[in-house]
Amino acid sequence: MQGRLQLITRSGPEADGQRLSQPAPTPDEALLDVYSQAVISAAERVSPSVVNIEVQRQPGHRSGTDPRLAPETRSTGSGFILTPDGFILTNSHGVHHPGSIFVALADGCRVPADLVGDDPATDLAMVRIGAPPE
Repeated sequence: MQGRLQLITRSGPEADGQRLSQPAPTPDEALLDVYSQAVISAAERVSPSVVNIEVQRQPGHRSGTDPRLAPETRSTGSGFILTPDGFILTNSHGVHHPGSIFVALADGCRVPADLVGDDPATDLAMVRIGAPPE
């Protein structure tokens, strides 16, 4: 059986070339819109505190249970600035046994950092950057 299309004419504002207003959002759509706005607002507020962390390990560092000496390695991760004086929370596995640590800030500035604390059991670590140069 084949379906048939049928043209239905309308009367009223749409027929006269006037735009109809959008239908009122359903309660779910309104709730999702409020949720989306909250997520966007939170991301805009915290994104300046998110940083990229680069770790360079020198040749000779033993990695895990592999008995071979590892060559110089570089790895990257992320973290976020917790305090105005430069303490950054990140993952322990990313900064464990570093040779050197550099942090790229949201404005693109790349600065050296020091490992302050490392807890492999919880996979949390704290690094600190100094005050930016004036």
